[in-house]
Amino acid sequence: MDMSASSRFGRKSQIGFVLLAALAIEAVNFFLGSLAVDPGSEETQWYVNLLALQWAALHALGILMTDLVDRLGFPRLDVPALFLGGYLTTVAVLAALVFLARRVVRWIRRPQRRRRRRRATP
Repeated sequence: MDMSASSRFGRKSQIGFVLLAALAIEAVNFFLGSLAVDPGSEETQWYVNLLALQWAALHALGILMTDLVDRLGFPRLDVPALFLGGYLTTVAVLAALVFLARRVVRWIRRPQRRRRRRRATP
């Protein structure tokens, strides 16, 4: 499967975009956000509990890495481990979104190409 230089460059730029966007998202999340694992009492609003569940699901890798770092005896690495786990998860989610967006655009454009071919043939 031979790829042209423009498609290889396009793919590399998309990977770079995903890596930089994930870094920016996690930096904002790290500095402005807080740990949402404990949203408060049972009387909190449903969306606060949903946000806490979503945060825990997306940062499960970071939480597991934090536990591993604690067990290994490096408690000062808790925050970097949580950040790294969140970053890796964010990269995976953004890469999946870019992949799906490219597939949808390709699927939408496909019938247009077929119509053009039919009109061009005598």
